[in-house]
Amino acid sequence: MIHVVTGPPCAGKSTYVAEHAADGEVIIVDPALATGVSADAAINLVKNAGCKRIKFMCIFSADQGVSLLEKNHPDVTIYTANYSDAPLNEKGYILTAAGDAGDRVCGTVSYKPQD
Repeated sequence: MIHVVTGPPCAGKSTYVAEHAADGEVIIVDPALATGVSADAAINLVKNAGCKRIKFMCIFSADQGVSLLEKNHPDVTIYTANYSDAPLNEKGYILTAAGDAGDRVCGTVSYKPQD
């Protein structure tokens, strides 16, 4: 059985996962793994809920985020379509990625291309 848990911030995703954690496999999906802070928090959340078989999947990743997850969660396999070893910009964005992908996907900010 597959459960897809999605929604905007504060929609109850964490509560749902905590209440429905099982021994099955969990795949955490995020558009980008930049600093790794939000991915680390998501992995901690599902581990604290009792999940043990966890994978992380993203489109864009940066060395900083991959290094953080490898250090804090060596048991979690990371799948990424685009890896960059270049430093993040001053906003913590992956320069070779798509801007603030999370906000763009969730519609939490208005995206305006920058010059």
